[in-house]
Amino acid sequence: MRLIGRLGGASLATSSFNTMKMIDLPRGVLILVVGWSFLSLLPGARAHGDPVSEVLIAQGVFLPFQASVDSAATRRLYAVVRDADRAGFQIKAAVIAEPADLGPRFGLYGDPQRCAEFLAADLSARVLVVMPNGLGYAVNGKPAPRFSRALKGLAGPGRDVTKQAQAATVAIRRLALAGGHTIVVSKSGGSNARDRITIAAAAVAGVALIAGLLLFRRQRRARPE
Repeated sequence: MRLIGRLGGASLATSSFNTMKMIDLPRGVLILVVGWSFLSLLPGARAHGDPVSEVLIAQGVFLPFQASVDSAATRRLYAVVRDADRAGFQIKAAVIAEPADLGPRFGLYGDPQRCAEFLAADLSARVLVVMPNGLGYAVNGKPAPRFSRALKGLAGPGRDVTKQAQAATVAIRRLALAGGHTIVVSKSGGSNARDRITIAAAAVAGVALIAGLLLFRRQRRARPE
């Protein structure tokens, strides 16, 4: 066992590093695993141990950090989670595009149901997981067959993260409906502003029409008989 240095008189060995070299992992996954393991040792660090749980404990949606997602699809997903919560169907959604998104839990990649059960147990919540190859749903760490049946017919969205976010939006509406909650989400997050603009434009058009009619009547009255 080769020594690489000393710290306070104690030898630092490379056995753990040699072990890691024997594991054939993508470089990005290995970096995340090592980094997250180090952060978990810091004082005050949470005990969840994976980036998805760390995000979902604070908000309702996890999206891949490095992925490019259509902004409208992102707004719709956040809106459907918010509206489901308001309707009494609290749920969290995780879009997992690649193993690195799971940090040290990368072994759950490719199995959305097992991943959903892990996250739901860790967060004590309803959790929907969307991966390229399919969807998973669990409540407090356990599968929910009655609700999961609502997801039948939803194929894996593939590697396009925007399509994964769209699949999550559709799935949450189906799950909420299975629980007796109807969630209606507009096609874009700016519906309220758009409605106000439409109303204002209609009002301006109405005023212009009335002004035009009054002017026309005055001109007619001013004409000699």
